[in-house]
Amino acid sequence: MEGDDNEPSSTEHHDNTMSSSPYRLHSSPNPPQRRQRQKHADDDQQHTGDDDDEYSSDDDDYSEEEEEEEEMSIKELMYAANSYHTIAKPVTITMILAALAVIFINTQTTIEQGAAQMASTYYVFSLDTSSDSKTTTLAKSFINTLVMVSAICTMTFGIVLLYKFRCMKLLIGYMIFSSATLLGVLGGVMLEVAVDKYRIPMDVFSFVFGLYNFALVGIIAVFYQRGVPSIVTRAYLVATSVILSWQLSHFDDWTAWTLLIMLALYDLCAVLTPCGPLKALVNLMSRDDAPEMPGLLYEAELPSTSNRQQQNQQQQLRSLSQIQQRQKQREQTISSTQSLQHSEPAVPASSDAPNAVSSSLE
Repeated sequence: MEGDDNEPSSTEHHDNTMSSSPYRLHSSPNPPQRRQRQKHADDDQQHTGDDDDEYSSDDDDYSEEEEEEEEMSIKELMYAANSYHTIAKPVTITMILAALAVIFINTQTTIEQGAAQMASTYYVFSLDTSSDSKTTTLAKSFINTLVMVSAICTMTFGIVLLYKFRCMKLLIGYMIFSSATLLGVLGGVMLEVAVDKYRIPMDVFSFVFGLYNFALVGIIAVFYQRGVPSIVTRAYLVATSVILSWQLSHFDDWTAWTLLIMLALYDLCAVLTPCGPLKALVNLMSRDDAPEMPGLLYEAELPSTSNRQQQNQQQQLRSLSQIQQRQKQREQTISSTQSLQHSEPAVPASSDAPNAVSSSLE
């Protein structure tokens, strides 16, 4: 009996000791609180993962954009190099052919005769390097070239006025006449010098007939341009420049260098200044109602212009599709996280947590 009486007392003492301990509730939390804490930890981890995914996707976007910019910069660099090659090629060919023509289609007699003809036609003051000083020779050559450039400027303004007032028949007629004279007459002089120098057998009829066909085909190729291959038109434009260079090479050294500098300065003023005739002509031709005027302009075709436009369009479509795919992926991740949050069961709040702990211990 005594043992039975002492058993409850020991049990009560053990219960009182456990209940009075301040670490009892903290040592063994109830299951609802554990689940709730685990849920908060999972939510925090999920939000952290979503943020990491967003950061990684942003980094991927930046890297892809940088790669696209690098690809576009390389393409633009190649396109600029090809454009420069397209423009520099005819200029280089013209300079080489002009230099060869001046060297190989000339004799000492033709050089002296050409210099005398140029002096009698274009010089205001005759040059005598043997008696005149260098300053006097330079001043005379400067005045002579100034008169030539002034005549060129006046004729250019006349062309601008004819184009502005729509005198197209008169303008095209003048340009056809000047081109025919250059190809037929000056080209004939150049061909005659070559025939005499290299003893080429040719009769008068063949010479005249060849020059006539050469000038006629050149006018059709430059001004009509229908049914004529573009390479023929470009060849005639190069030939026109070579013939004119050969004719201007008969100036003396002082006049040639002075004329070169004056023409360079005149071109800068005519193109860049607001009152320049060439700038005014370009502005008139850029209007919507401006009539077409075929002339002595070398038109270079840029390489694969249509292919470059198609590549740009394909690149834009590809970038748009990538952006749409990224947006869909983000929407899918957001909807999946929301569905996971809604699918988790709600944990009921327990008000009698100490009683549940004590009952579980018992």
